[in-house]
Amino acid sequence: MVNPTTVRQTKPTLNDLVYCNNCGAAMVNNGKLYHCPNSSVDSGLSCPTKPVYADQLLYAVVRQVINRLTTEDTIQSITETIKETGAANGQLQRTRMEQAEAAIVDAKSKKTAFLQLVEHGAKTYQDVAADIAALDSATASLAYESIVARNELEKIAFVSDVQGIRETATSMDTWLGGNNLDEAQELLDLLVQKVMVNSRSALVVYHEPMPTDDHPESITEDLVQLYPSINA
Repeated sequence: MVNPTTVRQTKPTLNDLVYCNNCGAAMVNNGKLYHCPNSSVDSGLSCPTKPVYADQLLYAVVRQVINRLTTEDTIQSITETIKETGAANGQLQRTRMEQAEAAIVDAKSKKTAFLQLVEHGAKTYQDVAADIAALDSATASLAYESIVARNELEKIAFVSDVQGIRETATSMDTWLGGNNLDEAQELLDLLVQKVMVNSRSALVVYHEPMPTDDHPESITEDLVQLYPSINA
């Protein structure tokens, strides 16, 4: 778990993870660009690494991490777990819905029987009014119960959709869209050891080997391409 910060981040950051691939210096984020401190005139050094866009680097790294976390094996494992969990709840909700709908049919049948007694003169409406009101109230409650159970079944079907799970897991909006910022930051801190930048590319080095469909033995680093900044 990452340590809580006093200032709420508006998006995850790679700060403290980004290094120059040429001279090894920690790169500085000025809010828009990461730049190597040894490439400036004032440094007295001549590191060739040009600045890179901070947002571009963040998105490139997060996208690569997501790709590694959402291999076919991982997605399959997730969906199977969801389906197993949903199956029991689905059966419960289906039984709940069927029982509610059967009780509605029974209540309507009883109401019809009371009205027939009135129609045939066996009783007055006042005699059966309380019973009919009770049946109407019960029918309304049962209808609500059936709707809730049906909605739960639809939710279970939705979250068990393999393609939907894949699209959600691989969407940048899931991680950087505003609702999962803490999780995205924790993901970066737990998985990424450092990012070595070389103007047009970045080497993402992981803390632990990452799974990949192409390399069953897993990999420890990924190379992502970057566009040069306006100052390149």
